[in-house]
This record gives sequence, C-alpha cells and structure tokens, in this order.
Amino acid sequence: MNRTLGLVFGAIALLAVVVVLLSYFGGNSSQVDLILLEVNGDITVTGVERSTRPARLGETLKSQDTLQTGAGGRAVVGIGGDGRLDIGPQTEVQITSVDGDDVEVELFGGRVSARVMPDSRAVRIARDARAIIVTDAELDVAVDADGDLFVQVERGAASVEGILGASEVQEGQRLATREGRVAEIGPVPTSLLLEVQWPAGTRVRRSAFRIQGQTRSAIAVDLSGGATTMTVEADEDGNFTADLELVEGENTLIITAQDPLGETTTSERTIRLDSTGPAFSGDVEYNR
Repeated sequence: MNRTLGLVFGAIALLAVVVVLLSYFGGNSSQVDLILLEVNGDITVTGVERSTRPARLGETLKSQDTLQTGAGGRAVVGIGGDGRLDIGPQTEVQITSVDGDDVEVELFGGRVSARVMPDSRAVRIARDARAIIVTDAELDVAVDADGDLFVQVERGAASVEGILGASEVQEGQRLATREGRVAEIGPVPTSLLLEVQWPAGTRVRRSAFRIQGQTRSAIAVDLSGGATTMTVEADEDGNFTADLELVEGENTLIITAQDPLGETTTSERTIRLDSTGPAFSGDVEYNR
C-alpha cells in the first residue's frame, strides 16, 4: 500500500513538473513569468516598495518593477515562448501591467527592442498617453530626452495609440514624433543624413559662428569644439541652426546627429578664429 501511494504521489509530482514546463515552452503564456534572460553591465531593479537592488540573472520581474540600465548596460526579458524585450543602454522602463496574455511597459527614456511572437505575450510600449501595441512583430522603440517617441518596424506591423496623424507603423517604416504629433512616417532610411553648410573658407574674423544643416526630423544634434558645447533639435523638416562661440586660434568643430534608435553620423571641420588679422570692412570668411 505504501509503495502504491508513493508511486501515485510521484506520478502527480512528475505531472506537475511537465505542466509547468509546457506552460513555459509554448503553453499558455498567461502562466509565464517575465524572466531576466540576460544581464550585462550596470542594471538595477526598483520594486513597488521603492527599494533598488542589482538585477539578477534569472529573476522574475513583477508588475510595477522598474528596470534601469547604465551606460553600456543591456538586459533581455523573456515574455513567454520566443518573445523577448531587449533593453538597451541608459534606458529606464517600468513593467506597468501583466494581465493574462498581455504585458504593458512604460518607457521613460532610452531604447527597447521587442520581438513578439504568436506564442508569446502581446506587448504595449507606452510613453504617457502614447503607445505602440505589438502582437506579432519585431521593432525598436525609443524615447528621447524631450519625451519624443521613435519607432522602427523590422517585421510585421504595430498599432499606434495617442499620436496625432498615425494609427499603424508597417514593416520597413519609421515613425518619429514631435510634441505628440507625427514629425515623420515613411520608409526606413538606409543611412542617417547629416549635411552641414560649412563655409568655403577656414578662417573667420568674429567669434560668433553660425552653423546650419539638415538631418532627420526631430532628432538631437550635438555641437562641440568651440568655446561652448550644445545640443539642438532638428525641426519637422530636419533643419537645424546653432550659434557657437569660437576661441582664438583653431577650433575643431564636431557636429553629431544621434537618432534615438541607435544611428550616429558625424561631420567635422577645423575653423580658425583670427580676430587680430588684417583690418577689413564687413564680416566675411576669408582664406589666407
């Protein structure tokens, strides 16, 4: 009798293990935890009780947990089946809801790559009232320092909520917003445009130096190399203007366009400020 009971209990325990494994590897995704599959670099998790701890490989993320990556940090969260959320460097994201077959995250800043498959949870990536909803697609979503939202879809399609002028981003398309409205939606460019209107000459008389150029709409452009360093944002047409202050002598000016989705392009020119050069009327660049 005791042996029979032992076999029965053993069979029940084995069955329970099989059910758990099936639910994780292709069963009902509503029973699957959000698990940290990869943890690289400086990554912290802040729970609902507001205590912060280093992220641990294999730990389960719960609703209201906030994950933050440092420079060079990266984390991968499993969302069931073959689904993944890849969280890039300098990113802050909160798990706001885990409800059945759906998971919702708030992207405060940085970049998230999502791979959502038919056997995984659907994902809603939100920033305030704006959101990208994915049920079967692969895409990148980014939020910049101004709260603008950027989306690029590699496979499938994503629905859009709360963004004036857009309802869907299709495969091979890129969406950029500015102040809650669509700044750009269209095919993904093959490269990041950066055209700077450098002067014909390399010497100037006045320290005030204006730089104009064009890149993608609504992205940040960093300018350095003079007396000051600054960042400006391209307008909806991709145009930008900045007034730099030069120092006497050579100024190696570096202009960098940075797409929040990961691309970077740089243009560089050395301009010499010679305020003690020969006197002449007007304010023009000149070669000597």
